[in-house]
Amino acid sequence: MAVNARDRYIFCDTVQVIASPRYVCYLRSTILDPGPGGNNDSILNPGETVKIPMWIKNWGQQTANSVTARLRTYDPNAQITDSAKTFGNIVPGDSAYTGDDGFGLHVNPGPANGYPVTCSLYCKDEFDSTWISVALFLVGTPAIATQAVVVVDTAHGGNNNARIDPDETADLMVMVRNNGMGHAYNCRAVLRSGDIRFTVLDSTADYGLIRKGDSAGNAADLFAVRADASILPKTPIPCTLYYYADGGYVRSEPLTIVVGEPRACEPIPDGPRKPTLYYAYDDTDTLYPAHPTYDWVEVNSVGTILTFAQNDDVVLLPLPPEFGPLKFYGQEFTEISVSADGWISPGNHTAGNCANASLPDPADPPGMICANWDDLYPASGGGTGCVYCHHDTANHRFVIEYDSVQYYFDTNHDKFQVIIYDTTIATHSGDNAILVQYMTANRHISSTIGIEDPNETIAIQVLYNGTRHKAAAPIAERRAILYTTDPPFPVGMNDGHHPAGVPVKLALDIYPNPVRSRVSIAWAQPAAGRVSVKVYDAAGRVVRDLVGGKLDAGRYSLTWDGLAEDGGRVSDGVYFCQLVTAAGARQHKLILARR
Repeated sequence: MAVNARDRYIFCDTVQVIASPRYVCYLRSTILDPGPGGNNDSILNPGETVKIPMWIKNWGQQTANSVTARLRTYDPNAQITDSAKTFGNIVPGDSAYTGDDGFGLHVNPGPANGYPVTCSLYCKDEFDSTWISVALFLVGTPAIATQAVVVVDTAHGGNNNARIDPDETADLMVMVRNNGMGHAYNCRAVLRSGDIRFTVLDSTADYGLIRKGDSAGNAADLFAVRADASILPKTPIPCTLYYYADGGYVRSEPLTIVVGEPRACEPIPDGPRKPTLYYAYDDTDTLYPAHPTYDWVEVNSVGTILTFAQNDDVVLLPLPPEFGPLKFYGQEFTEISVSADGWISPGNHTAGNCANASLPDPADPPGMICANWDDLYPASGGGTGCVYCHHDTANHRFVIEYDSVQYYFDTNHDKFQVIIYDTTIATHSGDNAILVQYMTANRHISSTIGIEDPNETIAIQVLYNGTRHKAAAPIAERRAILYTTDPPFPVGMNDGHHPAGVPVKLALDIYPNPVRSRVSIAWAQPAAGRVSVKVYDAAGRVVRDLVGGKLDAGRYSLTWDGLAEDGGRVSDGVYFCQLVTAAGARQHKLILARR
């Protein structure tokens, strides 16, 4: 700061008060852009003429009388359109306000996001004392960036394995984020391929409004692509995405699509036969509503300890009648076999097996659920750590917990659990969902993690002897893996399992309610048009914006995972799901009660 006896220049946002009779300078301001040509978002956008309501303050010890102010700029990309304001008398320590009709400023088209427009504010009083301070205004534009690409291969004769394979046509949902200081109005994108063997059949997508800091997907307007049969698996295809928005915004960025290779952010389908029935979602598959959230269920204080006479023994457990049968790959079981060595098998299969193998393997116990199949050494067999089982009737789940069970060949131990949900928490096929959670991850170099069907011909192998599936996240502390038959449809997608035909009336359905982990939201809309599905809290605040865009008439469903827009878990309580369509609106109350 430079100060002289008559003119005082302030070049910083923080004012250092110097003993002075009168001391008037810029305090703060806002942006008003209602038009003409403005978009009323209170952001200084390129090409806009705005009003700047402003506050100034007298930092001195005497009243500054008849204060006037002029705003000036020497920036070649900006012009002052209303430069003079009168503030009257300002007593010591007080501030004065221009009112909504503040200074006027025009910014030329072209400046980039964050471009600074520097202005000087000249304040005078009746004695012609002059104080000059700096007011800085930042230009806000969108800054669209790709976050992730989701392959949707449920239509066009696709094989429904959540990847684009050779000789396959699929849809693409591209998740984007607006990292700029301005909103993206009427945002749209164009996809171009850099390989003649990879054809873009539908190259345009409409994202609509993407506010600054928000993410969006093109679930209602997917890209469509086709990979030629001549493309070898694991071939990277160079593509380019072009983003456009109102106000002249244009940006392009490269996008690589690998043909025939799953990624870690995608669920793992079972195989090798088609179509897929079970999928493995881990907590990093956040683009899919079915992904689990780690939420440990401690049962060592309420559960029953399982006793293994030998360290490789298997205990047969009847399932409680109120739990119902376990339906796994279409077969029903009323009892399960729990091995000391980290695996579970539906039915009566009590022969021990501590030597892990890859899945599927006809020599293993059939229908294995391998949470951590290794040579383990629980306390009842001579080592350390216990295995517990507990039927949590309130939450419709049967829990088997391996509580810090030791490995046979060293002193390492791990704490993990298997949670089998009963059929009241149904997948779309009626098979049970199975959640495996890892509180610790100390040793997985000689273990098998995954599931295989009771006929031992179909499997999901997440990990075998330290090598993991390409679509699997590393086994780590607080990892969760959900095995379910719910297919990998991104938020907002029609899941393809509803009856065909156009519904005759608007409907909204939520299940289950109360909600303990995830809730299925299904709706029917008799007319095409813009659709909004949002979750509100009891105070009317938007907790999660699930769908926004144009959809055809039909039946749709999605799953809400109980997370807010910022990815954090929402607290238990009362919420409201609101559906708004061209045919009308519906609202349902839902109760979130995890405990």
